[in-house]
Amino acid sequence: MSIRNKIAKSLAAVALSACAVCATAQEPASVFITAGQSNADGREYVNKLPYYLKGGYKYLRYTNVTSSGDGTFHEFKFDKRFAFCDITNYFIEQSLQTEFYAIKCAYGGTAIDTAATYSHLPVWCADEGWIGRNNAYRGDINKGKSLTKSLTEGFAACADVTLSKLPQGYDVKAIMWHQGESDRKQAGHYYKNFKDMINYMRAAVYAKTGREKDKTLPFIFGTVPHASKQYSRGVEEAQLRVAAELPNVYCIDMSDAGLRSDALHFDSAWTEYLGKQMYNKLVELRLVDGDMVEAEKPHKPGASDTLQVEAERRWDFTEVWAPEAEERLKADKAWPMFQKLGYRYSSAMPENRELAASDGYVFPATKGLFFKCSTGNRIIVNPGNHICLYGDNLYLTVPKVSPGQTVTIVTESAKGERGITTDNADLVELVRGGGKATGKVVNEWRVKESLTGPVDLVFHSDGGAINVYSIQVASPYVQILVGADGKVTFSSDKACDVRPCAGMIKAYVATDYDASSDVLTLQQVDTIPANTGVVVIGEECLVGAPQVKSAPAVARNLLVPVVGESAVGPTETVGGVDCCNYVLQSVGGSVDFHKLKAPILLSGQAYLRLPATEAAGAEVVRPVVDTGSGIGLVSAGGMARGMWYTIDGVAVERPSRGLYVCDGRKYLFK
Repeated sequence: MSIRNKIAKSLAAVALSACAVCATAQEPASVFITAGQSNADGREYVNKLPYYLKGGYKYLRYTNVTSSGDGTFHEFKFDKRFAFCDITNYFIEQSLQTEFYAIKCAYGGTAIDTAATYSHLPVWCADEGWIGRNNAYRGDINKGKSLTKSLTEGFAACADVTLSKLPQGYDVKAIMWHQGESDRKQAGHYYKNFKDMINYMRAAVYAKTGREKDKTLPFIFGTVPHASKQYSRGVEEAQLRVAAELPNVYCIDMSDAGLRSDALHFDSAWTEYLGKQMYNKLVELRLVDGDMVEAEKPHKPGASDTLQVEAERRWDFTEVWAPEAEERLKADKAWPMFQKLGYRYSSAMPENRELAASDGYVFPATKGLFFKCSTGNRIIVNPGNHICLYGDNLYLTVPKVSPGQTVTIVTESAKGERGITTDNADLVELVRGGGKATGKVVNEWRVKESLTGPVDLVFHSDGGAINVYSIQVASPYVQILVGADGKVTFSSDKACDVRPCAGMIKAYVATDYDASSDVLTLQQVDTIPANTGVVVIGEECLVGAPQVKSAPAVARNLLVPVVGESAVGPTETVGGVDCCNYVLQSVGGSVDFHKLKAPILLSGQAYLRLPATEAAGAEVVRPVVDTGSGIGLVSAGGMARGMWYTIDGVAVERPSRGLYVCDGRKYLFK
C-alpha cells in the first residue's frame, strides 16, 4: 500500500472515530428515579458500604426532591446511611462513563393509603379526588401531604431548570421503588392504590416529556421480606397482581431477604443485592448499555440479638373480594349457590387444604387457612360478608402460631345457641368467648408461653351453622412505630416495657412546662402504663415492646393519650380550666409541639395540653430531655433572660441538638 493510500485510510478512520464520538455525545442524558419508604431511603450505615463505593462517584448528578424541589442537581455525597439505589447508581456509572441524573423521593414509614399511617406523616396516595385537594409535601405537613406530588412536581422542576437545557436532551429510563410495609393495615386497598399511583407518576412524566413511551415508563419494585415485622401477604399479592396487569411493571423477589436487627430494614448484604438486581433489570430491559453483574443471594443471618415481633396475620371476610376471585368462585361447579346463603363446597376435604377453585386457584381471602371435613356440604363462602362452618365435623386450622400470640375469631351462631371451640386446649388458654352464645361473639385464645415453638391450632364448630367474620393472629407485644423524624407521640390501651428496645427507642413523659422559654421537660420511663401519653425518641423503626400486666403510675404528665381514633380541637375546658392543645409536628427540620389551629384526627398518639393562662401566646413548645444530673440550675452570669446559650456561654438564636442554657437551666435537645 502506498504512503498516500495509508494516509487516506488513516484519515478516514479518524473521521469515523470522530463521528462515533459525536454520535455518542448526542445521546440523551439518562435519568433514573428512585422512590418509596425507608428501605428506598436507605437504613444501613455507611461503615458497611461495599468497598467499591468508598471512592464515591464521578459522573452521577443527584437531587432529592422529598422536601424541596428547586430543579437543580449536585454532586452526591454519602451521609450516615446508604440505600440500594446507591449500588445501582454505581454500576450505571461504570457502564455509561458519562454524566447521568438521579432523582430521589423517599420517606420512612409512609403509606399509599391515607388511613394506613399516622396523620403527621405524608402519603403516596394518588386517588384522583384526594390528590386534587392536597399539595406536595415540602417539609411542612400543614402545607402539603402528597409525596406523589413531591416526586412528580420535583421531576417537573428538574426538567424545567436543568434537564431541558442539556444540549443533548434527556431520557427518563425508569422508576425504581420499594414500599408496602406501612400499608399492611389497609392491604385490601393496596391493589387499586398501587396501580393508581404508578399510572399517576407515568402520566406526570409523560406530561413533561411528551414522549409516548413514558406513558408506560418502566417501573421496577422489590417486594417486602417475609421476615419483616411489617410483612403483609395482602400487599405482596396486590403488588404481584399489578405487575401482571400493567405493562412494563417488573418485580424483584425479596421475600427471603435478610434484615438488620430491627427486623424491618435490609442489612448491608441484601441492600447491595437489591441494588445489583435493580441494575441487572435495567440492563435486561436495555435501559442501560452494559453487562450484568453477579448478584448471588447473600447468606441469611441467624436469629437476631434484638427483640423480634412475629408478623401479625388477619383474615377479614367482610372485605370485598377481588373481581377475579369472585368470578372464579361463581363460575366453579364445585361451589354451587346454597339457598342464597353463599357458595357451598360440594365435595369432601379429607385432608387439610386451602379453599380453592377446581383448577387449584386459591382464594386470596382465605389463603393461609386450612380446612378439613369428612363429608361435603360443610363450608359456605359468602364473599364480602363471612364464611360459614356448617356442621360439627368441619375443622379449621390456623398454622404456626407462636407462644404468647393470641388467635381472635369473631363468630355468630345462626340460631344463637352454638359456638366455636378448639381441639388444642392443652396448648392454649381461653381469654374470652369460646362458648355458646347469642349474637356476635369475640373468641380469643392465647398460646401458652411455656411452649418452645410455633403450633398449628385446630378449631371446629359444635354443630349448626357458625358464621365466621374475621380471624386475627396477634403478637404479645405493643408495636411502636417511629418515623424518619425520630420523634413520635404514642399511647396504647396496653402497658408495655420499652427496655428491650433501648438500643432503638426511649420513651418519655412530659413532667414540666417552662412558660418563660416555652420548653417542655421530658422524663424517661422504662415502662409505658396503659392509657398514658408519651414521646418516643429514636431511630426510624418498628419495635415490639413486650406487654406487661401493669406499669408504675406516672405522677405528673402533661401529655394526653388518644388510644382510639379521636378528633382533638385547638382548645378544651378541663375541670373549669381553659386549655390550649399542641401536637408534635416536623416543621423546617425541627420536631416540636405546635399549637393547634384546627381540629386534627389522632389515633394511638398523644397531645400536649396546657392551661391557657400558662401557655399565653406560645405557638411552639420545644421538648427537651431531663437527664437527671444533666439539667439543673446554673449560674446565669451575664446571660440575658429568655436567650439561649451554648454550654460555653455563646449566644445562639435557636438551639439545635446538644446541651444549652436558658434562664439558668440546662436543656438537652435531641
